[in-house]
Amino acid sequence: MSLPEFQHRADVLDDLERDALTELFNMGIGSATALLSELLGEPVTLAVPSVELADRATLVACVENDISNRVVAIRQSFSGNFGGDALLLFPENRSHTILRGFIDDGMDEADTQELEPEALSELGNIILNGAMGSISNNLATPFKMSLPTFLKGATREIITPDVSEMEVVKSHEVCLLIHVDFAMQAMGTTGAIVILMTMESAALLQNAVQRFVANSLS
Repeated sequence: MSLPEFQHRADVLDDLERDALTELFNMGIGSATALLSELLGEPVTLAVPSVELADRATLVACVENDISNRVVAIRQSFSGNFGGDALLLFPENRSHTILRGFIDDGMDEADTQELEPEALSELGNIILNGAMGSISNNLATPFKMSLPTFLKGATREIITPDVSEMEVVKSHEVCLLIHVDFAMQAMGTTGAIVILMTMESAALLQNAVQRFVANSLS
């Protein structure tokens, strides 16, 4: 499902800005890849093929269509020159396969499920800190990151908790949808990093990206 063009909105990313963000997130994901490969003792591949901008209502529909209507999520808030919430999302029906990479093969199902929040929170912490760390370092915008929170359930409820459908449509928040391809030896899946921001924070991010692009071209 493709995201619509917001041609009359000041917070639209142009091609150079979108390419710059994709490059920055790939740099951050690259550092996370090395850490995960060392942690798991096997090759791990992570890549960000695209970054898109959307309102929250459109974001929910895209995640439901492209990933799943039920997901496992790791959420971390960030604050600094601009702030928001960053979420790593994977299809719920793939979480068990991902989890198996972190635990002993001989562990029984009950113990595996008990370890799921801790193990996947660690995975999310590595990936989200890598991604946001790249943004922070390259855009000169220091962040403080909260501890990760593990969530599982319907995509709409995780992305829009305690928000009615009408409030979602009217929301003044802006969302970045960062597609993530994730592969280990035994599996591959598509996930996403979702960044929820106010319009003000989105404008500050865009200004920082514009400065980065201008400096890169000078």
